[in-house]
Amino acid sequence: MVKVKDDKEVKAMPLSNNTVIRRIDEMSEASEIQLVEKLKKENSPCKRMNQL
Repeated sequence: MVKVKDDKEVKAMPLSNNTVIRRIDEMSEASEIQLVEKLKKENSPCKRMNQL
């Protein structure tokens, strides 16, 4: 069940098409950065040397 307070907060959120698209872009960019950094760490020369 939705509380009245929660309902007011949801209604106050900007949900224009531009806002939603911008947030999706921001989240995907952050995910991409995290993935690239993780791959860089996993594929570093030191990491590969330890696997030999």
